[in-house]
Amino acid sequence: MYIYKGEIYLEKHHIQLLKNEPGYVRQRYHAVAAVLSPKSTVTRQKAAHTLKVEKRQFQRILTFSERGNTRSST
Repeated sequence: MYIYKGEIYLEKHHIQLLKNEPGYVRQRYHAVAAVLSPKSTVTRQKAAHTLKVEKRQFQRILTFSERGNTRSST
């Protein structure tokens, strides 16, 4: 877990990767990182609300991020 300029990152190399991504990608990444942080008090419901998605949809985002898979394989 890394903090850079007040933002949480799961891996150090993610800092550079996210610099060129659109805002919504960075917002989703930081919501996921906040929930997965060991000492986090952010609930999945709060993170889903922040992203303006349903809790179930946020759970799907978490599932894909835990697998390292961001796109479906269809």
